[in-house]
Amino acid sequence: MNGIGVIIGPNTKREAIEIKPHNVQVFVAEENLVTISQPVVASSTLAVTGVATFAAAPVFSAGQKQPAISGQGATRTLLASESGSVVLFDRAAGIVYTLPAPSAGMFFDFFVTVTITSNAAKVITDAGTTLLQGTILGSNSSTGAITGFFGNGTTHISVSMNGTTTGAIFGTWLRFTAVSGTLWEVEGMDQATVPATPFATS
Repeated sequence: MNGIGVIIGPNTKREAIEIKPHNVQVFVAEENLVTISQPVVASSTLAVTGVATFAAAPVFSAGQKQPAISGQGATRTLLASESGSVVLFDRAAGIVYTLPAPSAGMFFDFFVTVTITSNAAKVITDAGTTLLQGTILGSNSSTGAITGFFGNGTTHISVSMNGTTTGAIFGTWLRFTAVSGTLWEVEGMDQATVPATPFATS
């Protein structure tokens, strides 16, 4: 069976798929379950449409890279399928990013690469009932003094930064992690002139 992976499913015909010589033997013992008992080398794109479960930590020979979202217009609605992305505030006139409906474990990393000079660099939840909690450290861009600002988890639905007091000076970063179906945890460092809270109710 050199170079052949055999897939056997209860509701499918037997089908032979060539993967690469001496690399794989595949057996399906249960419906919708594929067990791979030998190393697999994919010479092109490998698409997995369901859940992939690893019994041991996977090794990525080329390293790992988060997808990046950049070059957006004034507004952008993020997708659940984009969870894990690096999202850039790279527009001086500001960008409003709307988060998708949260599901525990989703996360987005935001970085300010261009200081905001008008409007706002803003991240807002998908609904008024989806809330923000957590801590953002405001750093005075002149002195380095730190002030902590807190999302209350009851009325805060956005982080809005104006390029001065509420931040979004070059170097600002934030992470939003979904901890439930109605709540995001926020953490980060916000570069500002004289720091004021970036958490907002709208």
